[in-house]
Amino acid sequence: MLEKLKKGIVAAVAIATAATVGSFGLASTANALDRNATGSITISNLAEDGETVDVTAKAYKIIDVNYDYNADQPESPEFTWNSAIAAWVKANYPEYIGNGNIVTDKYEGLPNVEGETTSGIENNVTTGDIAKFFDKLGSSNLLTKVAGSAKNNGNSVTINKLELGGYYVEVTNNNGSDSTANGMYVYRAVGANVLPKYVDKQWVVEDANIVAKRSKPSMDKSINEQRKSDNINTGLDKRDEGSDTAAVGEAVNFNLRTDIPAYPSNAINKKYWISDAMDKGLTFNDDITVYGVKSTGAETKLTEGDAYTKTLNTKDMDGHDVTFLLDFNYEKIRSYAKIHVKYTATVNENAVVGEPIYNHAKLQYSNNPYRGEGHRTEEDKTKVYVFGIKVNKVAAGTQKPLPGAEFKLERKNVNEAFLFVKLQSGVYRKATSDEIKAGKADGTLQVDDNGKLTVYGLKGADDNGNPLTYLLTETKAPAGYNKLSEPIEVVLDPVQDEKKDYTGAVEGSTEVGYVSKTVENKIGKLPKTGGIGTIVFSVLGALMIAGGVMLLASRKKA
Repeated sequence: MLEKLKKGIVAAVAIATAATVGSFGLASTANALDRNATGSITISNLAEDGETVDVTAKAYKIIDVNYDYNADQPESPEFTWNSAIAAWVKANYPEYIGNGNIVTDKYEGLPNVEGETTSGIENNVTTGDIAKFFDKLGSSNLLTKVAGSAKNNGNSVTINKLELGGYYVEVTNNNGSDSTANGMYVYRAVGANVLPKYVDKQWVVEDANIVAKRSKPSMDKSINEQRKSDNINTGLDKRDEGSDTAAVGEAVNFNLRTDIPAYPSNAINKKYWISDAMDKGLTFNDDITVYGVKSTGAETKLTEGDAYTKTLNTKDMDGHDVTFLLDFNYEKIRSYAKIHVKYTATVNENAVVGEPIYNHAKLQYSNNPYRGEGHRTEEDKTKVYVFGIKVNKVAAGTQKPLPGAEFKLERKNVNEAFLFVKLQSGVYRKATSDEIKAGKADGTLQVDDNGKLTVYGLKGADDNGNPLTYLLTETKAPAGYNKLSEPIEVVLDPVQDEKKDYTGAVEGSTEVGYVSKTVENKIGKLPKTGGIGTIVFSVLGALMIAGGVMLLASRKKA
């Protein structure tokens, strides 16, 4: 951590000493380092470009730099542990401290891990021991004297008027901005050094510039992600996207993937909650499976009651109703990069044709690990639709409404008997499994007194996004009319937007979610004039007349 800077100081000391000897041992004081000279620490990359955050950085001195102001050069030993933590370092990391509280080469050689931490503590653990050291030091409660602090200016923050030394730097969220990015990041402690540097034959204070070490937990939700067609949008890796169509009684699969923030060990606030709030058109099946995911992608199933607790029908951190909530034990998941949650819900009788049935997933986490308050919410949602068919039964030619017709409905090329619940005259909804088990469902669909039939709760497209074709078969014709000899094909072709999300509309229909069909019946009749039946009747009539004439003539002769 300090190795490169130490080598620079050693080289500079050699140059300065040579210059002094060349000047007959007379040290110049005109450009000597001011005893009151101070430097600064600038922490950059607090967020992504274009984002606005509101943070405060605090610096705590942990290493003293020994400088001989009379000789105007660093003295040996160059670095010693600050008295506030020297005893703690000796007790916990004896390899980092020598006689007289000297900072040893073991510590000086540690790499200072900078830059974005993708998620979890995994990245910090594998890149070196400095993160572990800072975490443990932060939790020691010994860092009480703030050497300097400052609020950010844009995407960076600069702490000024810092004396020579090595510093432990914390960045915390103020939660004072309305920006969507504010509070999104969890920042970890970083090390920074304000040291003397020999430039142009004089010693000056070199300011420190470091990159924020941050993690940004996110939420990603998908719906029926087993679908792989380019014609559909499952919402995987997309914010507030993902949709499908489903029938009443059909289960829908959901997957949630969330990043785990990298909280320091001294964090007093490590809340990490995942929840989902489902619209009334969905029934949660209470079949959650949770996995911890390593950065390699390897998944380990986590145990309820150990890594997390589950609560149904409760409130989230903001007091909003949620269908389920998972409250995680951070210490049980901190070694993972992500959390993966799988579960299902079933479309129920409350589904409304053409209206999106949402479920809103949330990740809520503490974004001020050094304080007892403050959290951030990341959301993602998906939606599902049901569709319907409307039938208008009329007489051919006159278009007079025809009551009394009955139908059955099935999917083309699918051996599946559809059962329905009658809601009112001429209105039927696809039955749920409970309604079927209770004997409340039937396969007969009867038009009302005006020849109208409404059937809904139907799936609109297959897993590749292709339209579904239904067969409407007339099982009973209106009185006095001929029954249809062939089923009527009804195609449900759900409309998709530019993101390939379903909209609830159907191609070619003016009524959202419904396809309408006018079905005509022809009246039952005897054969037309000129047919064989008429000829038979005419011949019989002529024979009867002839017979009568012959009978009358024979009676007159007699």
